[in-house]
Amino acid sequence: LNQFRLHHIGFVFQMFYLLPKLTVKDNILLSTLYGSKPIDYNLRLENLVKMLKIDDLLEEKAEYLSGGEKQRVAIARALLNNPDVLICDEPTGNLDVKNTDIVFDILKAINREGTTVIIVTHDLNLAKKTDKVYHLSEGVLHEAI
Repeated sequence: LNQFRLHHIGFVFQMFYLLPKLTVKDNILLSTLYGSKPIDYNLRLENLVKMLKIDDLLEEKAEYLSGGEKQRVAIARALLNNPDVLICDEPTGNLDVKNTDIVFDILKAINREGTTVIIVTHDLNLAKKTDKVYHLSEGVLHEAI
């Protein structure tokens, strides 16, 4: 199960979980330490940071980034292994409106490219912008109409 998770599922956490003293590049490459796939990580990294508009931050320490920048670094780290499924826990919970829109647009683009994106959120306005909404109530999952 651990190998399956490593190779097929990416996680974006609400609190980012970046190592503050490491650079953006090193934080993203952390995901390659365990169970990496046979892909060109340098090319993948280059493409991700351009898409997420953090290519100019690669040598910055994570502790100096804004909330939106940290979230985009966390997304890049989660996507580096090219997962089939991306699970996002409150991916916009700590962001302002502008960065919420940026991050949401990125997640939609990732989904259009074929990655299944699961977003857990309390933000009903954000949820309404997705293709499918489920509501969890008292441990029971209901499809919203």
